[in-house]
Amino acid sequence: MDKAIQVLLNPEKLNLPDSSAVYAVFSSSKCRFVGVTDNLHQTILEHFMPNEPNIPFRYFMQSVKPKIIQFEVLPNTLSFSQREAIRENWNNLYTPTDGQASFFPREAQPQLVTI
Repeated sequence: MDKAIQVLLNPEKLNLPDSSAVYAVFSSSKCRFVGVTDNLHQTILEHFMPNEPNIPFRYFMQSVKPKIIQFEVLPNTLSFSQREAIRENWNNLYTPTDGQASFFPREAQPQLVTI
């Protein structure tokens, strides 16, 4: 089961793991973005920053619109190509509207959490 967290207006207060993960960001009605990262917490915070390169996605993240982050923690033993394959599966499943990320090079069984 994947974890899902609703993002409130203060992203710094998110209780996200500093782990490798595949993730999808949703508005109330659709998937906006799919990515994979070595540090989920740091990457989500960076999506709120002015230097987020995906401009439509940055505007969405900085807006007051509700956001839901669904993620699955990945084992650190997966190779780059294995992580990319998982991201591609999620991309095909959710078909994000604001594009997709590739691997963010930074330095399990998920549960369901809603805040």
